Amino acid sequence: YYLVETARALGDTLTNEDRARITGCIERALRFAERSAEDHAFISNHHGLYALGWLAASEWLGDAALARRAEATVREILARQHADGFYCEYDGFDPGYETLGIQYLARYWERTRDASVLASLRRAVAFFAHAVHPDGSVGGAYGSRHTRLYFPAGFEILASEIPEAAGVAAF
Repeated sequence: YYLVETARALGDTLTNEDRARITGCIERALRFAERSAEDHAFISNHHGLYALGWLAASEWLGDAALARRAEATVREILARQHADGFYCEYDGFDPGYETLGIQYLARYWERTRDASVLASLRRAVAFFAHAVHPDGSVGGAYGSRHTRLYFPAGFEILASEIPEAAGVAAF
């Protein structure tokens, strides 16, 4: 994902040789990803990044099958979303990694405008809003991973669509 995004940002400044090297690297990464799996736990933010990687590679290579793989990955994340709204991180809620998962899914939604992803993000943001402490900190001992991380991009992306996301971003 990040390699494709960097290459897209560089745009016409890339030489044909650079484009070929990047494409080769992406193709090798895809071959590795196709034969590998993260099976020790379901970590939603990781799968969100995988989905973005599949989607970005699909756009870079013009391969619709990769976009379908991205969609299937997102469907799995949504199917595992807890009834309370959070995305599973090692079978529980973790405020820090939740913000990363929200970021990845928000970026996916930006590209696809998939209404079911936005509906899912509404539930996730509504749940997450309760994890922002009065002093502006996030997370701590009640998370499945005890993180105090905060990745703001997802809330910024969603601020115009989800009022709670705007509130979290502003706070």
